Amino acid sequence: GGTREYYPSPAMVEAISRCEGRRITASELRHRAGDGHLRRAPSPLAAGLRGRTLDGGELLIRQAVLDRQHGRAIGPAHDRWRAVSMLRARRSNAFTEWDGNLASLAVDGRVVLQRAVSPTSLEQYGACGFRYFGRSLLRLNVVEEPDEREMMEPAARGNLIHRILDDFFKAQKARGRPGVGEPWTGDDLQELIAMTQARLHDAKERGLTGLDVYADHEQRTILADLARFLEADNVFRAETGAVPSEFEQAIPEVDIAGVTLRGRVDRIDRSPDGTRAWVIDYKTGSARDFEKMKEDPLLGGQKLQLPTYLGAAAGAERAVALYWFITHKGGFKQVPYERTAESNERFEGTLRAILAGIGSGSFPAVSGEEDEYYSKHANCHYCDFDRICSRRREYEFVAKQDDPALAPWLAVATAARGEGVG
Repeated sequence: GGTREYYPSPAMVEAISRCEGRRITASELRHRAGDGHLRRAPSPLAAGLRGRTLDGGELLIRQAVLDRQHGRAIGPAHDRWRAVSMLRARRSNAFTEWDGNLASLAVDGRVVLQRAVSPTSLEQYGACGFRYFGRSLLRLNVVEEPDEREMMEPAARGNLIHRILDDFFKAQKARGRPGVGEPWTGDDLQELIAMTQARLHDAKERGLTGLDVYADHEQRTILADLARFLEADNVFRAETGAVPSEFEQAIPEVDIAGVTLRGRVDRIDRSPDGTRAWVIDYKTGSARDFEKMKEDPLLGGQKLQLPTYLGAAAGAERAVALYWFITHKGGFKQVPYERTAESNERFEGTLRAILAGIGSGSFPAVSGEEDEYYSKHANCHYCDFDRICSRRREYEFVAKQDDPALAPWLAVATAARGEGVG
């Protein structure tokens, strides 16, 4: 089916050897033309249309071919009418209900936002309408299989590091530390190591760390990352003069462009006089997906956390929100976002576009750019709904972009770039 040649299976080699009364090698059988006991069909479909039917699937294929040859139309009364309708719709140039066009439901007001939403859920809509529809509107969740983990999963690793740093900074704040420009000491590092080992032991007890051979390496990597982060934190506080002030702080719910946003920030640093604030969101993965934020701070509507998190810096005259990549994988980079009149207008325009897109029922499946390294598309690599999405989604999305029903979703990226705002 993939136009690749394969060696015959051992079972086939053994069967042909018995038929011919001598030992046949896989190489000989592979290069033999169709003769004697072996029939070589021009394609898998042709093989299913010749000789006796082997299963119900082949019988259905033959019936479909006969229907086509005799000009018999597949109408609403046909058993496979819905399946055929889906294929025809998806392969057309129209943005249909099979592609995520739920405009008919939107008319009745059945496609609405919750009362308050997180910026992360709205980011999902900016990346892929179908992912947002599955997770935030249908509330679908992946069923975790109780299998044997070989390595700690990235999400579990990230949550673990977040909890360790939360424990560490809260313990230090209770002691009135650190002061302005005060560096972390070797004793502080040892305390952080002890907290990490305790958290890792608890994770191991719950089966989250994987096999021991990998868990030991994971522990060394996490400890090395945290030690390096303390050094980076010394530099950051020395340059800004800021002091860690609040941790796991809830954002005051506020209505922006008709959307009520909520969430929590990992950490807020403030200047001693309280006039400046730095709202920090820790990231433990790669910074690759954030590289284009210098040119497009909202990344086409896919990065909305930082402008939302600025709401947690109440009382500060000037506030900066930043993603801080706190592992070797992310290079300990910082991606800042500062509110200006232009950036605020873009942010509000993007939220209005998202709200309009959801309200119109526009939920296309969008694969994003192709990732040649992983041989997958960017939006599909870690998507929970990959297996229930159309296999031809990247081609179908391109073919349907001129349909006016898709315009509400496309308007999100336009607003995020500051085009046509207002």
